[in-house]
Amino acid sequence: MMGVQELANFGESCDNFANCLDEYGPSNKDPRADDAKPFACALYSFCPDHCCPMKHIWHMRDCFQSKQNPCYAVNFPGHRECWLDREQNRDFFSLKTNQINVSCECPETGYEWSSRFGLCVDVNECTRGIHNCTYEDGESCINLPGHFDCICRYGYVYSLNKGHCVLSMTIKNALIVETIEPTVTKRSLLDRIVDVIGPPSFSNPTLDKRVRKSVTILASPPQSTNMHLREWYANREILLTGVTSELGQNLLEKILRTFPGVKVNLIVRTRNNLTKDDRIKKIFGSPGYERLREEDPDAISRVTVYEGNLIYDDLGITNEEKERMKKKVSIVFHATGPHDAIFQFSEELPKLETLAATSTIFRHRGQINECLQNERIPNIPLALIRVALLGPPLQEPIQGHVEELKGITALMIGAGYVLGDAQKSAELTPIDIATNTLIAAAWERAQRPKDVGAVVYNTATIGCTWGDLIEKGQRAAKKFPYPTFGIRGITTIAWLHWIVVLFLEWLPSILCDTIVGLCNGKQRIVKEHERVRKALKSVESIAWRSWSAERNRIYVLHQRLDSEDQQTFPLIVDTDIENYILSTAASTRKHCVDENTLSLVRNIRLFFIAFLTLFFFYIFIYVKFLLVN
Repeated sequence: MMGVQELANFGESCDNFANCLDEYGPSNKDPRADDAKPFACALYSFCPDHCCPMKHIWHMRDCFQSKQNPCYAVNFPGHRECWLDREQNRDFFSLKTNQINVSCECPETGYEWSSRFGLCVDVNECTRGIHNCTYEDGESCINLPGHFDCICRYGYVYSLNKGHCVLSMTIKNALIVETIEPTVTKRSLLDRIVDVIGPPSFSNPTLDKRVRKSVTILASPPQSTNMHLREWYANREILLTGVTSELGQNLLEKILRTFPGVKVNLIVRTRNNLTKDDRIKKIFGSPGYERLREEDPDAISRVTVYEGNLIYDDLGITNEEKERMKKKVSIVFHATGPHDAIFQFSEELPKLETLAATSTIFRHRGQINECLQNERIPNIPLALIRVALLGPPLQEPIQGHVEELKGITALMIGAGYVLGDAQKSAELTPIDIATNTLIAAAWERAQRPKDVGAVVYNTATIGCTWGDLIEKGQRAAKKFPYPTFGIRGITTIAWLHWIVVLFLEWLPSILCDTIVGLCNGKQRIVKEHERVRKALKSVESIAWRSWSAERNRIYVLHQRLDSEDQQTFPLIVDTDIENYILSTAASTRKHCVDENTLSLVRNIRLFFIAFLTLFFFYIFIYVKFLLVN
């Protein structure tokens, strides 16, 4: 603690105030209340002991063998010691709210204890760079449960003779289009297009020049650049709108943590008696920003917040604020919300190089191509990113992090029965993949001429069906059950879905609340059931049909990134989905579940199982008795 400036005045040992606070008298005999150890009595008297949440013990071994010990369930006797790692508890804002990270031993290699989720989680050697895969030798790292493996990257195959990956000439030749030049007079494509459009009308040189310029704009290829993504972003000033949305918060966190020299301007309005500054401070104090607070405690100093509104002209900011942005801002991100005002505002930014804005693939029908489809876009250098359903983060800032229960999360953790087609592709994009796509697409769009119009990207999805998503979540549902009577599953039969929800979810919830009400308890199960059903309804409107979206441009963009940027800004989902869902369920349990409600549902469920068992046993005995007599 002496390394934290705010705690420097606690350097001396203190009196054992715990003596007068315990029924065991002045002697106490609790090993935690030891005046000879710095901070021991203060911790025992005033701070919750996360490793040993008992009021009094006689020996420290009593803590480790207690079922209240967070390390008890995952380890065998003799390996249940719980401790506090100083390096894992350096965030003063978290310490003030008693958010303590405990450490436990993990019995399996390749796993480490996660205090956030309360279990051992897989160590991703690939993202941490603790692997021996070499990009120069044609290898890519893939994370697996408990370990990693080196696989040949795109265009390479493994050679048994050489013992490593080699460039495949077959694949290389397949990607090369051979062009045979005809023995005719060569004419440029531009001349041929102009002739086809209308030869008689181009006797006027001025008109001919205008047409040639228009054709040139349409045919311009992306400009080549040697500037890498992070190099391009260095020391820029960005305007970000929609920051209070889930995607906006994830995008802001990633920008501040990844680009230390970037400054960000935010447009936020006062809402629910919270000023713009209060709302931003609330975001920075949330659990999702814990990693940023640890790595860059002064990150908020690089953020400027303006009072405004996305439906007002000039975004509702003052003329002075607008003039300042004109001089500084070169990149605009629009995470969510109405886009007309931000598009108009961006047209007035003289230094604007790119604007990256989000849309949704679900506003389209039929084939969803990587081009504008009935979307009215002004003449600005726009990268339009169409996203699917946004799920919990795949890796950053924390895998599976959830602060609010939404439809896709409820489906993943098995909180209720779903109406949909199990064979259809799951249109789910982890939110950090969407964030990386915004960042990378803005970089690539800036390499093209400004006047070529919008470039459209459809984000990559998780790469499995709805049925696979539910099946792979069975382990998570058992380990971290949600406090409802929800049935895990999916069906396309509407009447079957109605029967399951009515008799196996809603009716038990009613009976549970009735029993609790008779005992003068708080009735909350029906309310929780309705909350889950409302969340799942947003998914059911999507899961019943297929969405055919073209995603070639995302894979091309991924290949354009260098190896380091591919690790930092992955655009393709490449992970163990089961572990992903397990992390999501653990985070949901921590941030969205009332433990009292969970215990109540568990006890009522056991009661119903026992009641039904006895009932059918009685029927069996009764029928047998009738047959005998």
